[in-house]
Amino acid sequence: MNQKQQKIKPERIETIRLSTKLIVPVIYEDRHLLGITKPSGYLIAPIQWENTRRNLMLMLREGIEMGAPWARRRVLRFIANVHRLDADTSGVLLLAKNRTALSQMTGCFERRQVDKTYLALVKGDIAEDLFSCNVSIEEHPKTIGVMVVDRKNGREALTNFAVVERFGEYTLLKAFPVTGRTHQIRVHLAWLGLPVVNDSLYGENVQEQLNQQNNLPIERLALHASELSFKHPLLNKKVNIESPIPKDFAQTIQMLQKRKFRENQQQIKESKK
Repeated sequence: MNQKQQKIKPERIETIRLSTKLIVPVIYEDRHLLGITKPSGYLIAPIQWENTRRNLMLMLREGIEMGAPWARRRVLRFIANVHRLDADTSGVLLLAKNRTALSQMTGCFERRQVDKTYLALVKGDIAEDLFSCNVSIEEHPKTIGVMVVDRKNGREALTNFAVVERFGEYTLLKAFPVTGRTHQIRVHLAWLGLPVVNDSLYGENVQEQLNQQNNLPIERLALHASELSFKHPLLNKKVNIESPIPKDFAQTIQMLQKRKFRENQQQIKESKK
């Protein structure tokens, strides 16, 4: 692997303190771009039907205006997100430090020159290890903030999937969205009969009760933007940014793995009787 293709791994964990309770990890940085791990539960852009939610970008801009240590140390005068993540999704969020970087990286996303990888824990199982969903989606005609499958009038939407591990009634997937429609991964998985765990918009009505019965540690949407890869438009190098799996997500996977192991051991014992 040559030097330009090496994965970006900071030598030390840099953080941005946005409040007494919110400390955001920095997972990539150069003079044009800043990559952070977005926590679940924070908006990126103001949305009229969700204006009561906490807005991460607003907190970042307020930090610059108030001369917060993290902003002052970087001599920051500008910050903007070059793509979006759903409020309830955690993971890699790429920010531009100047307008040139914003324009260049926005163009990369629009031209589909950025490879995106998500981790999703879903309810259900599927026979194939690799599969795709290529169905158009559109805004719900009556419900604001909800997307629906619309094969006739919807916008093109393509997501590729790979099974990471099966846990019986749950499956861990990697999702690779080719297009970037609102709620695309969630809509596609729900349409396939594999709703994301704790998806209050597109999940099954009984799912929350089932998760409580199974004592899953994760209480929010089980969708994590784990990786972004692209050719840097200003530095002409390959960049790969990874966001570690969050603690609640990791604990859930570990619990399901232990349960799967115990069930397998029990089956082995019974087969020997």
